[in-house]
Amino acid sequence: MPLTDHPAFRGADRPRLARRLSAWLVAAVLACMPLAALAQTCHISGSFGLNFGSVNANGKSATSSITYVCQNYTSAPVLYFDLCLYVGPGQYSNGQPTRRMINHSRQTYLSYDLFSDSSHTSKLGPPGTLPPYRFPMTVANGKQISANAPIYGLVYPGQMSAAAGSYQEQDTSGILRWRYANEPFTASADCSSGGLGGGETSFNSSGVLANYDNSCVARITAADLDFGQTPPPGTAIAATSTIAVSCPPQTSWRLGLNEGLNHAGGSRRMAGSGGYVRYNLYRDPGRTQQWGNAAADSYTHTTAANGSTVTVTVYGLVPAQPEAVPGNYSDTVTVTLTY
Repeated sequence: MPLTDHPAFRGADRPRLARRLSAWLVAAVLACMPLAALAQTCHISGSFGLNFGSVNANGKSATSSITYVCQNYTSAPVLYFDLCLYVGPGQYSNGQPTRRMINHSRQTYLSYDLFSDSSHTSKLGPPGTLPPYRFPMTVANGKQISANAPIYGLVYPGQMSAAAGSYQEQDTSGILRWRYANEPFTASADCSSGGLGGGETSFNSSGVLANYDNSCVARITAADLDFGQTPPPGTAIAATSTIAVSCPPQTSWRLGLNEGLNHAGGSRRMAGSGGYVRYNLYRDPGRTQQWGNAAADSYTHTTAANGSTVTVTVYGLVPAQPEAVPGNYSDTVTVTLTY
């Protein structure tokens, strides 16, 4: 009796059995397919992200990593992989000399870069960047190995034009290329050829983040205020020095000077082998506004929108003191920056 005349193929039962046989046939075909497509591959596990946390004009470094995975499901006892990792520019870095994060509310940028080394000498870039971030991996038969590739970030110091606030860069993507062989080997310079074969896979970033502090830096940029070598002064002696202050744009601040180590009788004093020599410090060239630590006696300023460094002059005066004993005299004054 022909198979089509079998009762199982009659009436409503025929389509159901045909579908069942078709499903069995597909399952049998899939069971016989080789695993060559999955035999020797590498991929990135997860995404890349880096958070610098709080940064200021001194810059900051931070470290993250990318997890890569390679597998050997071939008949080879061991597979040797040669891998190259590339990280392209994000949405605000393309065409720029450095990578950039943005503060959306103030539309200012914070420059940074990514490196393959902790000394920040080998920048990470897109395919074509030489030398690439390169590393080997050896995987035994039937194994899958994962490892971490450290990524070293650096926010460059001296960025005083960056406004205080949150910064970020998204849309940073990268590529992992790999080549493999049954014995130790070296792939081409960019891991695009060599060995028995290879491939590449792409990955994305969860974001590069930083928060720029509303912080300022005060530094003495000239020599100590020096009244020079002089006999006991019969007339007043004047001298100046400077203090440079760097703050984020539009930051209001004030600069105070304490009374020094030897203050007495309403006057600062320098101490020496012959006792003391009186002097004072002022905010104005006419030397009428004494400089102190209180808000009313401090130098006040608001940094410009470009975040430029402000140089402040300190005006010193030694009043006439013909009775002073010759010798070397000095004092230490503490500078306080409040913002």
